[in-house]
Amino acid sequence: MNEPDRLAGAKDAIQKTLRLPSRDATVIDFVLSLAVVNTWFADVEPVWGFVVGPPGSAKTEVLRTLEGWEYAHFVDELTENALASGFESDDGEDPSLLPKLNGRILILRDFSSLTGTHRDTLTKVLGVLRAAYDGSYTKAGGMSGIKSYTSKFGVIIATTPVFDTVLSANQQLGERFVTFRMMRGEPSLEDRMLFLEHVQTRMDKKTAWRATLRETIQGALSAIRLYTKEIKPSSISLSPAHRLVLRMMADMVCRLRTRPHGDTPAEAEVASRFVQQLTNMVLARAACCGRMASNDEDIAFARRLACDSLPDPAYRIMDAFYRKDIFIGHRITDLVRTARLSMDIVSSLVHQYHYLHLVSAVEGHGSTSYCLEDETIEQVAATGLFNPPERKN
Repeated sequence: MNEPDRLAGAKDAIQKTLRLPSRDATVIDFVLSLAVVNTWFADVEPVWGFVVGPPGSAKTEVLRTLEGWEYAHFVDELTENALASGFESDDGEDPSLLPKLNGRILILRDFSSLTGTHRDTLTKVLGVLRAAYDGSYTKAGGMSGIKSYTSKFGVIIATTPVFDTVLSANQQLGERFVTFRMMRGEPSLEDRMLFLEHVQTRMDKKTAWRATLRETIQGALSAIRLYTKEIKPSSISLSPAHRLVLRMMADMVCRLRTRPHGDTPAEAEVASRFVQQLTNMVLARAACCGRMASNDEDIAFARRLACDSLPDPAYRIMDAFYRKDIFIGHRITDLVRTARLSMDIVSSLVHQYHYLHLVSAVEGHGSTSYCLEDETIEQVAATGLFNPPERKN
């Protein structure tokens, strides 16, 4: 059974309206795949998503396309009690958000509304979300007693890159999210000027083009969901080669994004959750394109998500290894200059990677340098997460 490629039409509409840098047009693949996978079948693992980008990068405009959609629940602020109040009114109504989200997608347009709150409040909200990911949450209160909530839902959050700092103290929350980063790596001056020129031409017609774009995206989404009602995710064919590369990607990303506990190296995050998330996003994208089998474009999409799900410091350090000759040693000071990170961050992560056997230490001439382990190079080459230079003779 083959359906029309609804994703292509949605992407074309996004580009005509927003004129994003070409590599960021895939954001609509991300949003539609999240919308599909989180409203597909009850037994599908939830996939939560962060859309990360600097202010003005159009991430909020992309999420606006889901406003008014019956499965989307938009909020601008979030508190622990809003999610699970533990309260029940005289008429038996529970004002908590969790039961209202069952089968739907929570969309938070601005993560700064959370990061700007008191640290204890942020920790509590993130704790509720972390606990609710698997479909249930129980709250014990002095007045309300024990209150349990069963709710399976998706989450999409727009945020600036400040979220990397927040997740450094809440690593377990990051394990529940797949990330798409917009305008990562400064676009060229020409691309920036074209984008801003387009913004100028559209600035006085926002109401009209927003309504048109919303209608187009939601029309595509309705058609995709109608199609997916007839099939299960397991009905979409995923070749052994594609399954293997997804496993390799998930394993590498989870090892690289494992943060040390202070000065103590940590055991690597196991990729059991992330491999399911990547796989489900591949299946959802194939369905969005009306296909019953994954293809190389779906795997390229998963590769983008895997790379974007690396915290910025981890990405920069690996990029620093690959920007120069990966077959020679790199001193910490070299990596600091290339990655443009502080000595403390680079030193901490390199020692973590040494502990996990991702890099090896080479002693010589009174200093220590670090090389990627052969197995790391082989795994990254197999997944295409980075582009290694050719070995120099």
